Amino acid sequence: MTHVGIVAHRVKVGSTKKLVGGIGAVVTVPKHQKRGLAKECLKWAHGYMKSNLRVEFGFLFCPERLLEFYESVGWKRVKENVLVDQPGGKVIAPICAMVLELSEAWPSGPIDLDSYPW
Repeated sequence: MTHVGIVAHRVKVGSTKKLVGGIGAVVTVPKHQKRGLAKECLKWAHGYMKSNLRVEFGFLFCPERLLEFYESVGWKRVKENVLVDQPGGKVIAPICAMVLELSEAWPSGPIDLDSYPW
């Protein structure tokens, strides 16, 4: 009924690399929406990323209309632009990026996903 994808990935932030749990493909089939299933799955994913993947942060992209939803489960919007790889080279991600601080505060500095977005 609900799916949340997770990938471990190193992201460049300033002059360092941070291991993040990348969240993607969050979806609930329409007839089961508005029941809190995605929130439950995301909370489970938070624990999994911290305990099993041992990442410091969660990282995701989302359209502006979903910012409030992710904020309701602890995610924070990234103020900096995020560079992502595309066939023609690096571009600024056209949608919002968010982080979940699992063990420390998100560092400041330019962000380069150093890959295609997930």
